[in-house]
Amino acid sequence: LLVVQLLLQRYVLAPMSELDDGMKSIGTSGNLALRIPEKGDDEIRSLTKHFNQMLDQIQEQQDKLRDLLEEIEQQRDDLHDARESLAERNRDLEELNRKANLYLDIYLDAITYEILNAIMGLRGYAELLRMQAVSDSEKNFADKIVALSEKSDNVIRNIETISRIYKNPPELRPVDLELI
Repeated sequence: LLVVQLLLQRYVLAPMSELDDGMKSIGTSGNLALRIPEKGDDEIRSLTKHFNQMLDQIQEQQDKLRDLLEEIEQQRDDLHDARESLAERNRDLEELNRKANLYLDIYLDAITYEILNAIMGLRGYAELLRMQAVSDSEKNFADKIVALSEKSDNVIRNIETISRIYKNPPELRPVDLELI
């Protein structure tokens, strides 16, 4: 009985105790690189071998997961950089748009002013021509010039109105259709 107990202790209980201690050590430390020595009879060695293989696979998966997380973090950083770059480009474009609109407003104001001045001068000369006209055909031509100048004046005024509405759009609000 003593011999059986010694053999059982040496080939079964001691290796099982080492396996148990190794598993506890790995569990408490979290160090998946630790391996348990393969000792004992075939079944215990097989159990230890498969446990070590399982640790290898877990460590492999953990390494892959770590690599994947690093890649995701890199992509997140790249996305953040791209977002900042786009925000900066957007600010630049908004500034360029503001300047372009300012130049366009100045240009439009100058052009409409000059055209209106030319139309007023043309209308003034046409009215002078009409007052001094001798024949009906001269008066007719002067009337046509005055009518065309008024039409051009109206077009320019409409353009000014559209520009003013574009610069300062009217406030949108609900309208009660029963009151209309």
